[in-house]
Amino acid sequence: MSSVVAGPFFAVAALLGVAGLVKLVRPSGTVRALHEADLAGSPLVARALGALEVSVATAALVLGSRPMALLVVASYLAFAAFTMRLIARQGGAAGCGCFGESETPASTLHAALNLAMAATAALAAVAPPGGLPGVVAGQPLGGVPFPLLVALCTWLAYVAFTALPDLVAAVADGGGPDERAA
Repeated sequence: MSSVVAGPFFAVAALLGVAGLVKLVRPSGTVRALHEADLAGSPLVARALGALEVSVATAALVLGSRPMALLVVASYLAFAAFTMRLIARQGGAAGCGCFGESETPASTLHAALNLAMAATAALAAVAPPGGLPGVVAGQPLGGVPFPLLVALCTWLAYVAFTALPDLVAAVADGGGPDERAA
């Protein structure tokens, strides 16, 4: 099972790293989200959170071990809890701050996506895949397709967090594809 979960786990870990990098570069969205959740927030705090995310993601990608997978699980569970706190405090009006300036709304869909990411990492905790370098070394075609597929899955997960909520809201408001064609 470790070979089956390797790709999804690396994509989930990479997404955590992307979110952390964005917080390091553009912390203001995270600062705003922390304030909207009635938590202490500053650029320093946001950047520290980003650095922690990058560190966990990097270790998870390099080691692929059970402890690293559990840290990824804990990260996504914390994100789900934070999202639910934002919803409780601000309704759907607050941005999550996950990807810096991106104003992805805090929603139950967002929390569910975080829980799905946590579940994916939990599978890797049950059957650790090992580090990305070792997994790539055992792949066909010199290992080139595997990291490309992981990157594609990471991007699709990013889109799920950032664009899917807008699409769901548009469809719920009656602005689906049929409405736009008319």
